[in-house]
Amino acid sequence: MCGLFGYITNKDTLLTVEQRKKRTRIAIALGISMETRGEDSTGISLIGKKYDILKAIKPASKFLPKIKNSFDFKHNLLIGHTRFATIGAITNRNAHPFLINNIIGAHNGSVDNYLTFDHKGEVDSEVIFAELGKQNNDYKNVLKRLSGSFALTWYNVGIEKLFIARNTNPLATAYIKEIDTIFWCSEAEYLKPIISTQFDLKKVKIDYPLADYVYEIDFSLKITKKKISFAARAYAGNYYNNGHYNDYDFKEEELSGVDDFEYCAYCGEPINEDETNFFSDELDCYFCPFCAEAASYDGANIIPIILNK
Repeated sequence: MCGLFGYITNKDTLLTVEQRKKRTRIAIALGISMETRGEDSTGISLIGKKYDILKAIKPASKFLPKIKNSFDFKHNLLIGHTRFATIGAITNRNAHPFLINNIIGAHNGSVDNYLTFDHKGEVDSEVIFAELGKQNNDYKNVLKRLSGSFALTWYNVGIEKLFIARNTNPLATAYIKEIDTIFWCSEAEYLKPIISTQFDLKKVKIDYPLADYVYEIDFSLKITKKKISFAARAYAGNYYNNGHYNDYDFKEEELSGVDDFEYCAYCGEPINEDETNFFSDELDCYFCPFCAEAASYDGANIIPIILNK
């Protein structure tokens, strides 16, 4: 479980010094709020006519405030990430965002079948952006071959567009008309209170990108939505151990023929019967606590339930 955050501002909108400061305050606060989803490392990419990538093996609260002057770099787009390391050592090199070929990208989730791709990187997420680079950003072809859980933000340097996509993992956006800017982060609950410290919430539009769509956003904030699909999950990666990652140990666990316990309909992980899970009567399936928020975004009517009671 990692955290995504960032923003994109209309290139034709000239922000005042104070408006830029407000934008920076919101971005730093969103990044720090995403520390709850990962504190092994933090990274941002600032993108305009040029781009810069800044990373550190530090939680967001120890890193972002110290580099706030870097936000003065002339840019219209920020892609940010907080990492909860699973596959790959905790190093600057393995921190997101990654720059591979013409793709700058960040990922929250897991890639179950990353070992089936010809890529020598240390982190499973790298294969996403390596394949997008190899395939000239043909994301429909790339994503349909990837199995796992995904919330993605990436930028194609060649065509100057931001791309947002997700399947099971949550992501929320907020548009602020006053500065013609779209913000995003992995958890919607942080958007309103953070933005309200700088802007009138009555003028803010909160939205939730739909699962299995790619949103293309150019620097005029023109949004194009296209249907995509991810590969079905044939197995679950054993990332969780009682709600925590299992020391980077990735073990493939075949699901066929296993009837001893329920599995989360989104991530495929076994349900821990002793913790609060969620059940959808209309869909007749269970969701783990990690995926319940994403399920509610997609319209599922879910209720909390503890199986052993």
